[in-house]
Amino acid sequence: MRQAGEMTFTFLLLGFLILASGMFSAGETALFSLSAHQRQLFERAKPGPKRLAATLIHRPDQLLVTVLLGNMAVNVAFFAISSVLVIQLKDRVGGGWATLLAFLPLITLILLGEVLPKAVAVTHPVSISMLVAFPLFVVNRALAPVRGALQWLFIKPAVRLLSPDAPETDPGVTHEELQTLLASSAHRGLIDRPTSLLLQEVVELHDVKVREVMVHRADIIAFDLDEGLDELIRLVRLHRLKQVPVFRQDIDHLCGVINVKELFLYQGRTLDQLVRPVLYVPELATVDRLLSTFRERGEKLAIAVDEYGGTAGLVTLRDVAERIIGELHQPADTLGEPIRQLAEDEYLIAGQLSIRDWADLFAPRIELRGVDTVAGLMAARLGRVPALGDSVRVRNLLLTVQEMDRRRVTWIRLRRVPPAESALAGTNTPAASEPATE
Repeated sequence: MRQAGEMTFTFLLLGFLILASGMFSAGETALFSLSAHQRQLFERAKPGPKRLAATLIHRPDQLLVTVLLGNMAVNVAFFAISSVLVIQLKDRVGGGWATLLAFLPLITLILLGEVLPKAVAVTHPVSISMLVAFPLFVVNRALAPVRGALQWLFIKPAVRLLSPDAPETDPGVTHEELQTLLASSAHRGLIDRPTSLLLQEVVELHDVKVREVMVHRADIIAFDLDEGLDELIRLVRLHRLKQVPVFRQDIDHLCGVINVKELFLYQGRTLDQLVRPVLYVPELATVDRLLSTFRERGEKLAIAVDEYGGTAGLVTLRDVAERIIGELHQPADTLGEPIRQLAEDEYLIAGQLSIRDWADLFAPRIELRGVDTVAGLMAARLGRVPALGDSVRVRNLLLTVQEMDRRRVTWIRLRRVPPAESALAGTNTPAASEPATE
């Protein structure tokens, strides 16, 4: 009778351990399967299971260690007790039943303690998270001393050694995930193509540098304060400016900007009194950071500076908007389309055309680093400032300087040539000795 009671208690204890193993497995899968939106809803919920689940997932490193420790302890206890039980029962059964009995605990633990709980949790993460939140929270608090010692003595040093560049915090939704989500939504018809393209441009602002959207130094319309008021008014009317960068000596010595409205509103003031401080940003800053700075400072114009502190260009909110939605309305005296087709395989391209836009249209597989415009590509390939008539070859594309404004390349003729002709053309150009850009 006593032996039967001990056997019943042993089976009940094994059942409890199987449930505990299933709880750890299901809890790990459910909590780590919650989407960012579901986590936010849990954080905003009233005190209860959802808030407990949010507290656990807030420190995923601690939660993972707790789950692994708890699951390991439960599984070790299950195998220790089940091994003793199998030895006791082995004498009562013989032959093949004894072999099956030896493997029964392993099969039971895999099916009921791992596979089935995880399969249910991955399909019902919210309900399972709420179900296991309280027991996991209790275990998490109970194992805090052991977990802390393991993390500081072994886990964190090992992570730093194996992954020195690993982020300290969860970055949330990455730009790659956003791009994949947009592509999937467009493919499924949830958003139309124009909206998808617009959102893609917004997401890619994280990778776009200020120097890719700014007006370059040579094209900045600025005013020397020593020239007087009449010359400033003439410049404003000629170019229809709203804000004018002003300097003394040269453009590297900017004093600030003058708002044209204030110029005519406060006619009794001197030009020095109308100058307002200008916002400076690094030319290598990202455009999304520039937008944040514009919003925080209430500005719409900034001066981009290079690594030496010199003026590299000028960027406005309009420049960023044009990067996202395309060219806005421009005065009639500005250049028209940056790409003009002359023949079937021949084009006229603006020298200041973005290298990204150029590569998307003509050379999608070419990796280009360190240049921002097509004119910059030619200068990099030639190793000097391009001259009228200079040519470089990029794969089967022959680029020739067509027109210049002093030392600035304004128009480039692009021609697609067959591979044989391309090789022949390459031997007759100043860039022939340069390797093709891949």
